[in-house]
Amino acid sequence: MGKTKNFRLLVSLMLAVLMVFNLTATAFGADTEGGVSLEEAKGYTLYMANGESFVHEGDDEVSAFMTVDKRFFTMEDVTMTLEIRQYNSDGYIVVGSEDYDYAALQTLMATADKETETAYTFSDVKIPVAEGKSFNAGWAEYCVVKFARPSWTDEEGKQLYKWTYTGDASVLTADAKTPEPIVWLYNLDANSHRGALIRSILAELNIPAGTVNHANLNQNIGYLVEWEGYEPVDNPYSDERYDVEYILMGNLTEVQLDDFIDGMQENNIRVNLKSVPTAWTAGKTFAELFDIMAEEDETMQAAVALDEMIYEAESLDEETYGSSPYWNEFKETLEKAIVALSTDAEESGEGAALYINAREALLDVYLKVTGKTLLAGDLELVLEQQADGTYKVSAKLNGEQTGATFDYSWKPGGSTEKSIIVKAEELYKVNLEVKGTGSYFGELSAKLNVPGAPAFETESVEQGIAVKLHAYEAALNTPEVQGYVVELYYGGEFVKSVETTAAEMVVFDGLTAEENYDIKVYAYNAVGRSDIVEAAATAGAVSEEEPETDADDNNNADVDDDAQTEEETKTDADVDDKTDADVEEDDSEPVNTGDAENLAAWMMVLAVSAAAGGMAMTKKRN
Repeated sequence: MGKTKNFRLLVSLMLAVLMVFNLTATAFGADTEGGVSLEEAKGYTLYMANGESFVHEGDDEVSAFMTVDKRFFTMEDVTMTLEIRQYNSDGYIVVGSEDYDYAALQTLMATADKETETAYTFSDVKIPVAEGKSFNAGWAEYCVVKFARPSWTDEEGKQLYKWTYTGDASVLTADAKTPEPIVWLYNLDANSHRGALIRSILAELNIPAGTVNHANLNQNIGYLVEWEGYEPVDNPYSDERYDVEYILMGNLTEVQLDDFIDGMQENNIRVNLKSVPTAWTAGKTFAELFDIMAEEDETMQAAVALDEMIYEAESLDEETYGSSPYWNEFKETLEKAIVALSTDAEESGEGAALYINAREALLDVYLKVTGKTLLAGDLELVLEQQADGTYKVSAKLNGEQTGATFDYSWKPGGSTEKSIIVKAEELYKVNLEVKGTGSYFGELSAKLNVPGAPAFETESVEQGIAVKLHAYEAALNTPEVQGYVVELYYGGEFVKSVETTAAEMVVFDGLTAEENYDIKVYAYNAVGRSDIVEAAATAGAVSEEEPETDADDNNNADVDDDAQTEEETKTDADVDDKTDADVEEDDSEPVNTGDAENLAAWMMVLAVSAAAGGMAMTKKRN
């Protein structure tokens, strides 16, 4: 676990550096000569992303993506500087830069690839490497953009900037092959509803998707993302199974990473367990990585929750709440919570419990001091189809707090109204977060769901397969099932499908006797389709027909009519008895099932994602 601690420490240091950068970029300076001050400019849009995941020794330029507020282009005394930096553990050096004065900015403005009401976007800004400078293999490269005005100085006259920077690109040797982007997905195959959506997003971005399964769970991560120096393991197979969804984003540029995350947000998909490969994780297998993440998961989530609770508690002032008999207890508990958050949970020996207990204690005394009630209950989304085919989505709180007050925040669209109108094809994007107001504290959220994976059984019948569907049980925020689709495959090729609006028996007949087929079943409602569940089945054998007997050869041909009638009656009775027996026997036999395993949501982001993904999330492009 030593490496894990070092890794988390690295992330903490990076976040601290982020805070210092933001402070330097936005908190100083006043424009005493008129115009826009640095304090005012800190709210201007300025975003920069690395256009490359890798650079090589000998490269003479790099590419960057930028979104810049239009107001920067109206300041006649403003200058913009673009820099290329590379760094290792000893620090960074500038290996290239380019300066833009007001005239050069006007020229750049004319080359914008996209223009909105407030900003220009440049998708491929080239920054040259300076003469006599070069990249060093094994280092990391990033770019910086900074704006300056003569009046943006500190008390000592030092120049201050409004600036931002990109994520990292790795520096490779001149002859090294550039690894191609790829995203590996675990428990997100094409049959799953969420997996299909994620794969469609990747396809739109032209990023290949790989599937992690039993066949490669023990494979070397560095090898799967095609990093130089990593060889395949002898036996990549593993029969372990983890009830998590996981995304490994390999070799994506920062622009691709942002586009991918934006796409998931737009499609209301949240997969907390995601990461980018690092020099440390590349030498591990997926199975090893899951074990590491299992240890880190609860701790990281608990720390985030405690930090948010501390933020809320620090907003209370003594003038308003100091008369509460719990005020002193509140102050002491808040101080203890701050100490707990700054403590390494692993070294303390308490793990996630350190943060969990500190938050619960602070929440309890916070509610006492404020006299507020913790928001609780089931937040139910209600659908009403409109005449034009759209849906009105509203919400109600079920439980004892039906009269609770709260603020609304809807997706898509960001509406704060009590209801929204949504197109039918966008119902799966609906997500509501409510925050307690007045005498209520806390947050609740709800989203619309597709049906759960359908359950079914298969049975061999004469030259066919019978599929018995089980009705889907109603669940909160899951609209009723509108239909089921049963598909038949032979040798991997689609044969036919049957769609039904009720959970009933579906029979595929006329099949090749005793041949193996695959059955795929899914349900759908107004939100979308469920996960697709697969099961193997075998077509039943052809029943044997009784041989016909020639009357001339029948020794009993002279039986009288009455005897013949009696014999026929006896035969019919025997048939009835046999039918009943067969039914009882069939009911006792085991059947194939298509029940899907439930996926447990694992609320965690690997530390490297907090550094790489979190950075991207805070620098949103317009």
